[in-house]
Amino acid sequence: MTRDDLATINSFRIRCVKAPLDQPHKTAPGTIEAAPLVLLDVATDA
Repeated sequence: MTRDDLATINSFRIRCVKAPLDQPHKTAPGTIEAAPLVLLDVATDA
């Protein structure tokens, strides 16, 4: 594989979201109702 065969990244975007849980999870300090996630969008020339 040569360098010309590799995809080039044109742009990327990072987003932080809180995804709600179907069933809240109870812990000693409290209830977890959402899961924090990081979403990464990558645009290439491929």
